[in-house]
Amino acid sequence: MEKIRYSLDEICIFLTMIAIIVIVAIVGYLIYMCVYTNIINKRIKRGEVVKKRKVLEPRDAVMCISSMALMVMLIMYLNESIGRRHDYDDYNDDYKREVSRNAFVMADASNPEEYVVEQMVDRFYGGDNELDFSYLSMYSVDENPGYTKEVIEGDLCTFTLFKRKADPNSFHPDFICFIDYKGENKDGWMCECLSFMDKNTNDRLPGSAMKGDSVCDRLLFLGNMDKGSEAVIDIYILNDESYELFSEDNGHNFLKVKDYATSSDRLVISFDD
Repeated sequence: MEKIRYSLDEICIFLTMIAIIVIVAIVGYLIYMCVYTNIINKRIKRGEVVKKRKVLEPRDAVMCISSMALMVMLIMYLNESIGRRHDYDDYNDDYKREVSRNAFVMADASNPEEYVVEQMVDRFYGGDNELDFSYLSMYSVDENPGYTKEVIEGDLCTFTLFKRKADPNSFHPDFICFIDYKGENKDGWMCECLSFMDKNTNDRLPGSAMKGDSVCDRLLFLGNMDKGSEAVIDIYILNDESYELFSEDNGHNFLKVKDYATSSDRLVISFDD
């Protein structure tokens, strides 16, 4: 059986609760004594009683302290229960927002013998939704069983997109995308961005990321998406001068790279929900 361990803060809170209960019980006892003494003195003056009790009998004292303690514990229990309910509801809301399938892997696939992998996962929440990239070299630009194929010719790149036919699962990525660069600027810099977007609000979602490096001939993206999301792949080309300016601007904010690009291309990946 696993031992229950308490932190120093939890112990302090527990001791504080005990102290509060004791203090409240003592205050209640003193109030009771003041009221009792006042009443009994009035009765003695009127001759209604012939003997004054100086203190409460042990039984009365125990009942007084116990009642006050139970009352305080009941109030604290109700307060904690309400707090837990709110915390539980907040946790559920946060959990629904945070648990996401949005994640992708990017690799430089220029050399068929050795893929250079960049593991891009949910950087906002640090979830465990990393994709298995051990099978990268098994995917083909010609055909992949269980996927539909579409070739999109862009201004800078040829996008060969494979989308799953079946329902999403944990063993196969939702999409596979080969990107072949066909531009003339081979000596510049290439920035590859993938942004997950909400199709209804067009808000950028967690899991978006960017990588910048020298121009490569072929890229390979694997990715998963939440229902209601779409993946937007942007390819930006920068020369040495524009890349230097971008590097000096606000710590490589990938949302600003498009302002410095000399040319660009885009692919939007979406599923019918």
